[in-house]
Amino acid sequence: MFQNIFAIDSVQFSKNENDKTKYLLHNYNQFSPKLKGDFYLRYFTKEILFDIDILEVNDFLDFQFEHTENVDKLLDILKLKVLPTTQSLIDNAYLSDHPGPYSNEKSLDYGFIETNGVILNDTYEDRVLFSSAKQLGKKEDLIQRKEIISLYINQIIGLDGNKNIERLSWHGNLSHLALIISELIEHGYIDPPLKGNGEINTTQLSKLLLKAFRFDKNINTDSNETLRRYLNPDYEKSIALRKKLDEQGFYIPNSKMMN
Repeated sequence: MFQNIFAIDSVQFSKNENDKTKYLLHNYNQFSPKLKGDFYLRYFTKEILFDIDILEVNDFLDFQFEHTENVDKLLDILKLKVLPTTQSLIDNAYLSDHPGPYSNEKSLDYGFIETNGVILNDTYEDRVLFSSAKQLGKKEDLIQRKEIISLYINQIIGLDGNKNIERLSWHGNLSHLALIISELIEHGYIDPPLKGNGEINTTQLSKLLLKAFRFDKNINTDSNETLRRYLNPDYEKSIALRKKLDEQGFYIPNSKMMN
């Protein structure tokens, strides 16, 4: 259900136990179709609330948004699932040392169990999450994580909390803006935000553009998916648009040529 929303390793964990990109979720599809329907949601939630260092929450979200197939759904999950769960953990944490209970339990690899025809991992079940939230200092940590996630959501949809901020008005398509900005970056006029590996952080760049420009009402800016995709020079539609502009004589010289 959530496989195309979260950034999940393409290789099953059983074949790739010691080699995974940071912030990429493990692939446990070897347990399909019996794997509990909301397993990856639970896995994602535990990662962002407990397992990822609080200083890396933004990086984790950036990575997930960079690799999701559905930005809008990922935003909905953060708003409608993760944030309410976080608040519930803050308000109702309890301590429990008792496993399960599960009936007809059969142990599987990597901590998974099968019970009544469903495969799950107790590590990600509510009982364990609420127990973890009860630990010393976790409530304050969860409150801070909730604030970080809320701010991230507001930034990615272009709501910075200041409605009076002056912006430049953009009357073209989002794809046009993305391509022109990409050209300015390529030719040395703009320094873009970068990821740890030196590649352009298109998610962060998209958020900055949404803050800098005011768009016509007919342009949907509920998410930055269009900007993010067109900022990728290898995106098929970006290549086609670039070709059209080239045919119309569009040209930006390198910044060093203009000195």
